Amino acid sequence: MVLHTNNCRLDYHPHIHALVPGGAINIVRKYSKKLKGKYLSRYLYRGVISEKKIIANKTGLVTFTYVDSNSGKTESRTLSGANFLRLVLQHVLSRGFRRIRDYGFLHGNAKKLLSLVQLILQVILIEVKSRPRPAFKWPCCKRAMNILEFRNVKSRSG
Repeated sequence: MVLHTNNCRLDYHPHIHALVPGGAINIVRKYSKKLKGKYLSRYLYRGVISEKKIIANKTGLVTFTYVDSNSGKTESRTLSGANFLRLVLQHVLSRGFRRIRDYGFLHGNAKKLLSLVQLILQVILIEVKSRPRPAFKWPCCKRAMNILEFRNVKSRSG
């Protein structure tokens, strides 16, 4: 479940998005009914507003765009800087709350259970090949440098 605290206009609108499995794992019998659900990542891994949605910040007024949920059209809203900050800051988590918490077969310590779910659902995992790092090039001839060593030099304070 994801607690979402704002609507598209950044107004305070607390509500919950939930992923409800259509089955469950029986540890004794090792079977499950297939699971169905919604994709929640877009609610988990983003801030209240992205920088690209802020289109103007002039004379103490902030203008941002949003998609109206009723019409589906892109609209804009202009607020004083103080009111814009108030709207953004009301969505900051209170002390003691955690942004993300995994549970069940999604928990980091549940690798065996996740493997069982993937086996039952006949999930085929595709190996992701790592991309090669871009080469450091010499400024004069543009040929790739042969890197022998990287050093992490930490500055000492005081």
